[in-house]
Amino acid sequence: MHLLDSDLASTHRMRRIVAESNPLLVSYDEDAFIARIPSVAADIAEVLALFEANRRFTARWLRSLAPSDFERTGIHTQRGKVTLQQIVEMYSHHVDHHLTFVVGKRKALGA
Repeated sequence: MHLLDSDLASTHRMRRIVAESNPLLVSYDEDAFIARIPSVAADIAEVLALFEANRRFTARWLRSLAPSDFERTGIHTQRGKVTLQQIVEMYSHHVDHHLTFVVGKRKALGA
């Protein structure tokens, strides 16, 4: 669920950067999401489908932008001033970062 929550938040931030002038991008407490919105009841196939659809939608939308749009900025409450390009780069690597842990867990479980 963390990857889906994170992707939905990042997509919203990206769209606000393009649509608004230097918007405030509020961070969220991922630990609170994990604690208060347990993923145990989630349908994994549904979560994966939504994640994939959001990534596909966002990639298509990003390809439609002008190069200058990637220089637009927002103010993140933890990171300060960020460009659309920086957010895209951060979230394009986010899944790879977590895959390291997934691979390790699968090995530990003998999968």
